[in-house]
Amino acid sequence: MEFRQKGDNIILGYRSSIVLYRFLLSQKRGLYLLPVNICPVVYDVFLETGNEVHFIDIDKKTLCVDEKSLFAFLSAKKCTGVLLNHTYGVDLDFSEMISKLKSAYDIIVIEDKCLCFPELEANPDVDLTLYSTGYAKMVELSYGGGYGIVKDKVVIENIHEEMTDLSVSFQEKIKFTNDFTTGKEQYFSDINVYKEYIIPHKKKINGIYDYYLSQYILSDNFNLWRYNILCNNKENLLKKIFSQGLFASSHYKPLSENMQDYVNAYQLSEVVINLFNDKYFSEKQAEELSKLIANNIEPVIE
Repeated sequence: MEFRQKGDNIILGYRSSIVLYRFLLSQKRGLYLLPVNICPVVYDVFLETGNEVHFIDIDKKTLCVDEKSLFAFLSAKKCTGVLLNHTYGVDLDFSEMISKLKSAYDIIVIEDKCLCFPELEANPDVDLTLYSTGYAKMVELSYGGGYGIVKDKVVIENIHEEMTDLSVSFQEKIKFTNDFTTGKEQYFSDINVYKEYIIPHKKKINGIYDYYLSQYILSDNFNLWRYNILCNNKENLLKKIFSQGLFASSHYKPLSENMQDYVNAYQLSEVVINLFNDKYFSEKQAEELSKLIANNIEPVIE
């Protein structure tokens, strides 16, 4: 499903991965640069559309793609495109980096904002901006959904047949189709209604976490999608949490096994725990979890 918004095409799909799939089939095949901490499904889509992928480490401060490493690779090898993602839904402005990319190279830029709150605005230099309303996203609609904001000049491949299988976390296989029956007005209305509920809920849950755990957090601007803490006893702490019937997660380990080339991504992966603040997690659970962590955490000493 497609419609126009301020000169851009907005492409709806059952999942944002379908939109990405359609977009990539419409572009020339080649080598794409992806941050090494990207969702495995995104990586699979690039491969399934006939592209090569090279991973780039993340920046130690922003936790998004390392700009210095990105431009160093681009200066050494011709690439078709770059994907920039917002780790943990961080509200980071890539405008300056994107401007440099577009002025220096003939390159496709994709901005993955699937862990951010869905918006209808996009950087005009970005060829595809992705948002998601699927499971475990900022806005999680019962029927899923995702969309891409595409530059006016970009033509999107229309896919009617079923997509290829794409592997996802937990080793499942899901077959995607291009069917998305929810109308655009209803879809964006549902997004706005959900936002009105979930933003206050997240603030309440985060307020509880702040009371007990503020000295262990990653940084305030990383804690809207989930609340992220750093610890030196990650595996043991997770086991303790699950043994008490509570929940937490460890989001997306680096997709390359080469620890030497992706030092920052591995350093983050070894110490970060994501605490839930979505509709499934109550204030009571957040308080129980916070007390358990406060009594068992080994802080990261820098």
